[in-house]
Amino acid sequence: MVINCNYCGKEFNKSKSQINKYKHHFCCNECRLNYNKKNKFTKVICDYCKTEFEIETRHYKKYLKGINEHIFCSRECNSKYYGEIKHNNIYLNKTCEFCGKKYHVPSYKLNTSRFCSLECYENFRKTKVITLNCDYCNKEFTGIKSQIDKYKNHFCSKECKANYESIVRKEDNQQWGYSKIECVCEICKTTIYRTPYEIDRCKNNIFCSIECKNLWMKNVYPYTEEGKEHYKNNGIRTILNNKYNNTVPELLVKQYLIINNINYEFQLLMYNKFIVDFYIPDKNIIIEVQGDYWHGNPLKYGDDKIPLNERQIKQINKDKSRYAYLTKCGHSVYMVWESDIHKDIEKCLSFLN
Repeated sequence: MVINCNYCGKEFNKSKSQINKYKHHFCCNECRLNYNKKNKFTKVICDYCKTEFEIETRHYKKYLKGINEHIFCSRECNSKYYGEIKHNNIYLNKTCEFCGKKYHVPSYKLNTSRFCSLECYENFRKTKVITLNCDYCNKEFTGIKSQIDKYKNHFCSKECKANYESIVRKEDNQQWGYSKIECVCEICKTTIYRTPYEIDRCKNNIFCSIECKNLWMKNVYPYTEEGKEHYKNNGIRTILNNKYNNTVPELLVKQYLIINNINYEFQLLMYNKFIVDFYIPDKNIIIEVQGDYWHGNPLKYGDDKIPLNERQIKQINKDKSRYAYLTKCGHSVYMVWESDIHKDIEKCLSFLN
């Protein structure tokens, strides 16, 4: 699109996305720098001496938004303005809560001020002193009531507090983690000590080190019932959340179903266990599109042909269990090979007619 430069007015070309992205547009960097220098300062009037002066535009925007209440041309105007406000404050009489003497207090401190001086404040605190016994050594000591009310237990010194926490609370309360239980590592069978909280958090799977935990996660956990369920759900969730790229055979099958007005569901999760390629709800038919290499087409791979590798053998066993489970659930399952789809798709999908 052709637009005008905001500084020199020259016409130049710019994409629509860049125009929508920025408020101002310039034909070159020099125009942009000159524009910023010109609009960096704004003329305003000082709130105290009423003289006109220049201020940075960013500070003036804060004033317009209400972040800054006033604008001053100098520190002198700032201090004079707030000094006159304090000087013009109305002073009221109030009675000291300790000595009963009347004293002057500014109006904004009327509700918070209680004493006429620091001496009265300290003497007032002394009148609230309480005598009580230490919870550890039973020795008498004095303390201020406001501080005593904050805590449940009270001690005459820091040593008594430390001794109490190390002995009394250690025996009475195990959840603080002081008492440990003897355990055995799941991998190397060495004796270790763990707190009840750590044992409960690990679901009774205790390890002496990260190395032992990693070995257990690699060799033991995947074969437990919890591990199998965990990895199965994570695999299904990953497939469903990711954007699926259709293969060429799947696109051909999808095109055939659309042309023939056959209602279908693509990449459908069934029984929270399998994701099928195509499900025809009207005929209760499941279509699985299988690649010749990944699923080991028997016409190309096997005895006296190209030998199967470990991955192909594992996938064939999965396909057999998948076919058996879905047919047992009452579905008609058809495994369609990639090469057959390319040769003659109508013959390959004749079971739909």
